[in-house]
Amino acid sequence: MNVVSRLIAFFVPSLSACLMAAPAWAWGPEGHQSVGAVADRLLAGSSAAQIARDILGGTSLQNASLWADCAKGVVSADGATFLYSVAVNSDGSRRFPECAQFENPEEEARQVAFVSRNWKQCGTAHGREMCHNQYHYADISDLRDHYAENMQGTQPHDIVHSINAAIAVLRGQQAPSPFDIRARREALLLLSHYVGDIHQPLHVKAAYLDAAGQTVDPDAAGHIDPKTDTAGGNQIFDGARRLHSEWDGTPQTLNVGAVNFGSLVDKARAVTASAGDPVTWSAQWATDTIQVGKPAFENLSFKLKSGGATPEWNVVGVDSAYNERADSLKAEQLAKAGARLAQILKTIWPEGSSPPPPAAPTACSPLPEHTPPAGYLSPALLPDIATWLPAAPSSGSAAQAADNEAIRDAGRALSGARGMQAALDDVFLPGEVALRFKAALGVELNHCNAPRLMILIERAQTDATTLVAPVKRTVAEGGRKRPFVASPKLHSCISPVDMAGKRHNDLDVFHLDKTGSYPSTHALLGEFVGMVLTSMAPDRATALTAWGLSFGDSRMICRFHYPSDVAAGRLAASALWARLLADPAFKSDLMAATIEVRDARDR
Repeated sequence: MNVVSRLIAFFVPSLSACLMAAPAWAWGPEGHQSVGAVADRLLAGSSAAQIARDILGGTSLQNASLWADCAKGVVSADGATFLYSVAVNSDGSRRFPECAQFENPEEEARQVAFVSRNWKQCGTAHGREMCHNQYHYADISDLRDHYAENMQGTQPHDIVHSINAAIAVLRGQQAPSPFDIRARREALLLLSHYVGDIHQPLHVKAAYLDAAGQTVDPDAAGHIDPKTDTAGGNQIFDGARRLHSEWDGTPQTLNVGAVNFGSLVDKARAVTASAGDPVTWSAQWATDTIQVGKPAFENLSFKLKSGGATPEWNVVGVDSAYNERADSLKAEQLAKAGARLAQILKTIWPEGSSPPPPAAPTACSPLPEHTPPAGYLSPALLPDIATWLPAAPSSGSAAQAADNEAIRDAGRALSGARGMQAALDDVFLPGEVALRFKAALGVELNHCNAPRLMILIERAQTDATTLVAPVKRTVAEGGRKRPFVASPKLHSCISPVDMAGKRHNDLDVFHLDKTGSYPSTHALLGEFVGMVLTSMAPDRATALTAWGLSFGDSRMICRFHYPSDVAAGRLAASALWARLLADPAFKSDLMAATIEVRDARDR
């Protein structure tokens, strides 16, 4: 595990720290690739090998094994905006060149989507890391000889449960809470890494030390005292190096293609198969790692280096004999990891099998009320639509007469099916708007299966409201009213019959009878969401574009807006779309949401 990543999240949860964040390797990248490559060799020619390669889009397990740690390049200062940040050295070179294979728009979007879905739902662990970081390890006391739930240092989302969550998705089941793993590809990318993690001793066990450098028992205390927590050996120093990082490193001779890699494959072929129900295997592996990992802390002594809230200790006893024992154990653990990764995939996909269908989506409970997020753009960066938007028709003008005539004609549809559609289109919340596009897209989107899309729409709505507000205010002050207010005898979607139960919301929440008519924010929204979804599903462009236009037309049928209002809203939508495409945070969310929509359509 790269200690910079874990300790930055541990001690300095700020944007400046996040931008420095690095992937956290349980083994170094070479070790993870060795695990994946061993599994590739053991699976060669099997049904499991072909299914895995198909799911990964042709990528090997050797390369896939790096994805989960490269995803730690995704940073967020506020839990709302997520960006992939390429870590660089002072000379401008990549700090982690092994992640370059994932540094393209689609893969970065997949990583953003995964990280944003697995950010805060786990609560705060003793390391104060974000949720997906915690999936990589457990910190069981070195005094224990086995893994058991409810021990200090275990969590419902620790490495044992992470492996089972990924396996569940590969078996066509839902990942259990708190994991949010959406697709088989994502699950396999994670599993190929997590199986490596659980075989690194300091990703399962930890020393807990007092100020005198003596071992303390967190299970006896019933809690973990932060002043005794070595963070999986990250707070123990061998000179300038952290003990954890010394266990991350693997002998170069075991790297893929190196002189002893063949012996690693041979060791893996001799590994005894795990027994019992596969759901118990990860706990078995954790127990095995705890037991064989005893040399990690044996014959070492510790001395407090610095106290405070995050103490550090120096270690004595890391000599050539210790390192020789460590390297021997690392070889055994890498071989086990590769063998066990191959075994679990063969168990999921036995010979002659095909992957099970994805799990059916579960019911999505309503999103709790929350404060709307900030928009993507500062007011200064929003398009100045007032300088080029056509003026609203003035009272008594031919243009206003044409608007009035069109409204009379449009409203005649109120009594039919199109009128009810218009009444149902009278929505503004992101999930409700997305639901109106279900038929056009062919799948229902909501905050459960497309959370980044919902955030994108909500943030863009904030921008849209700010964008049109000055023009709306000016036009309203000039006396222009909405059609149903200017001509109260005309029927509308809320009077005299409240066709879809929206009257309270329209009058008491959005105050349609008092707010400006020009331009139409709803028409802007329909056009904008149509553009967003079309970019994600171009094969449905015709239907999505038509529905986005129809969403705006509904405002005329409901007699909430004139045709000129709707046309102006659509122009504003195009301007907002063009401007947002230049915003890094929007582009990041757009790509992440694209992956969500693609996965939802593939179910």
